[in-house]
Parts: sequence; C-alpha cells; structure tokens
Amino acid sequence: MASNFSIHHLVKNGTLYMDLNGDFDGSSAMELLNELVIRRVNVEKIFVNTDNVKAIHAFGKAVFTGHFSPHHVRSAGIVFTGSNRTEFIGP
Repeated sequence: MASNFSIHHLVKNGTLYMDLNGDFDGSSAMELLNELVIRRVNVEKIFVNTDNVKAIHAFGKAVFTGHFSPHHVRSAGIVFTGSNRTEFIGP
C-alpha cells in the first residue's frame, strides 16, 4: 500500500461512508476492495469519497477495475463521489 494511503469510515443509519486519502496504487486498491467486501455487510448503501486521493497510479486503477466493474459497484449499492470518482468507475 502507498505509505500515505488510508481509508476512514463511518457507519450511520445503515449507510457506510468511506473517505480515501493519499496515493492510490495496487496495494491501496486491494485494501479498498477488502474493505468494501468486509464492511458492506449490514449496510444498505456505501458512499466512497475520492476528494482526498492525491495520485491514482495506473496499476492501482487496473487492479480495482479488474475486480470491481462499474456494474458491480452500482449493483452493490456503492456510490463513488468526489473529484476523482470517474477514475474509479468511469463517467
């Protein structure tokens, strides 16, 4: 994982809010994928804020999109928000 990458989360009223911070590389992508799988239990919706992602490395994006297509994201009730959202799920 990029040394400056972190994920902060909060669950409120059946909704999980996740904030991504730092550089997004291959290891960061795996951490995000694992967090989404673990934390989506018992929540109806997940919002992932990408405003604080500084750099998105091509390999990190490839790892994430290789495991979680935009269709899977939407069907799982996951909404990406913030200035970098299209880097994760497309337009």
